[in-house]
Amino acid sequence: MFIRVVDGKAEKVNVREFFRDQKNISFPRKPSLQLLSEYNIFCVEESDKPEVDINTQKLIRIGFTQVEGKWFEKFAVEQLPKKTAKANVLSERDRLLSKIERLQMKVAREIRRNETPSLNIHDLDLFAKKLENIEKEEGFPYSIELEDLFEEWN
Repeated sequence: MFIRVVDGKAEKVNVREFFRDQKNISFPRKPSLQLLSEYNIFCVEESDKPEVDINTQKLIRIGFTQVEGKWFEKFAVEQLPKKTAKANVLSERDRLLSKIERLQMKVAREIRRNETPSLNIHDLDLFAKKLENIEKEEGFPYSIELEDLFEEWN
């Protein structure tokens, strides 16, 4: 990605389009970074993005910053509207409950075959009960980390 800095403000730019718009100037097919910098066009370095809970948050781009001569994109995390977050969390919860149901059936088959169960059915039941009651958790839906719950249980 490239940006063009004009009057101290950095904006994303399509280099080919920029050069095409410069009617009286011809440019090499692959301009060097040095040449680009003469037109205040700079390459944006890859930057770390903050972690986002896709059920309750979204990543937004908030601009660019220059650090030690290199340009980086800046990001922020914003909460989704409560109605959207609630629907997302409940949908993910339902997906996990379906997975638990399949695991419960697997354990029941193992028990019927007199095999040692691969999972503790009591733990599965407790986890399912916890998922069924997540709407009662304080701060719902924003306080719910379903993947963390599943990893903790699993």
